[in-house]
Amino acid sequence: MSSYGERQVLISYAETVECTVDKLCAAVSEKSEQDMAELAERQTLQHYSALSDIRNSGMSVPNKALTLARVSKRLCVSEGYFRAVWRQCFGVSYNQDCINAGILKACYLLLTTAMSGYAVAVSCGYADEKYFARQFRQNVGCSPVQYRGKFS
Repeated sequence: MSSYGERQVLISYAETVECTVDKLCAAVSEKSEQDMAELAERQTLQHYSALSDIRNSGMSVPNKALTLARVSKRLCVSEGYFRAVWRQCFGVSYNQDCINAGILKACYLLLTTAMSGYAVAVSCGYADEKYFARQFRQNVGCSPVQYRGKFS
């Protein structure tokens, strides 16, 4: 049987955890509202719809993402203007967005398949497995092999 002091410590801990959870929920809710307001503002930008379509196709098939030169030529705008508008719409550069899409797909493949590192790299648009591993480490914080081992 626990003593009165131990019970008080447990009750105090439970109240602290509850308070912390409440604060966390409030912070998440506030951040979500800010993000939704920012998204609504970005969606009103002139080129948002066209850029969103390009982004969606790049996310779904990162190994076939268009180069910056090709996508800006397709939209009949300069590369500099395209870069500025892309960052304004999505808050990240086009190149980093393409890298993020490939890394996201790599994470999925590493966790759901038994594909080799090279096969994952090629599926994500990388011809060089070592370059892929370096990009993966820079963006995720560990190597593809460590990632697979950590979460599978």
